[in-house]
Amino acid sequence: MEVQNLNHTLRPNWDQFSGALIFEAFRGDKVFTSTCVAINSTTLITAAHSAENIDFAFVHLESGYDQKAGMRLKVIKTYIHPGYDGEKSNFKHDLAIIKLAHPLPRHIRTYSISSLVPTALERIGFGARNNQNLRNWTLVKLRERFESYLVLEDHCSVIGDSGGPLFIQRKGIYQLVAIHSTREGDSKTYAVRLDYYRDWIEEKARGFFLLEA
Repeated sequence: MEVQNLNHTLRPNWDQFSGALIFEAFRGDKVFTSTCVAINSTTLITAAHSAENIDFAFVHLESGYDQKAGMRLKVIKTYIHPGYDGEKSNFKHDLAIIKLAHPLPRHIRTYSISSLVPTALERIGFGARNNQNLRNWTLVKLRERFESYLVLEDHCSVIGDSGGPLFIQRKGIYQLVAIHSTREGDSKTYAVRLDYYRDWIEEKARGFFLLEA
């Protein structure tokens, strides 16, 4: 199964993005998929609206989604940020922590968090395109920055990209800046800045990963 590049003028290094994965959530008899990203071997980040009110969930480890095949790990706990209220805002505090029953395989990358916000960010998402949930890469541009979230120029996001990591590359190493939250209209999306939630993320991840300036 191949991954997609939504900006064909550039060639992403797919090996760098193995830690961007599929979050599969079950609510009753319905299945929902979105995106998550690993920060240590048993902890991932996703959007709160992707993880709230679920019965159980898995993280899939492939570059595409196949419910009946491929390796997946069971989620044993999710933490929704206490400030999130989807009835008041679709994007403010739209952050959740995923804890796994078993560690990720060693070939899956984990990422530290950067407080830097460049004018363009690389985003990975697993939204359904052409009836497939494949790992896809998009270059998105910054429109505005706020203390806890970013506003981005974005024409490519779809349902399922929620929780997708936005990266900065520093000396060949990818670091997390934000996660994709929601799209508004045809060209505007909101992303949650991860450095703003440093204390809460560290508490839920139990200090097993490094935040960098």
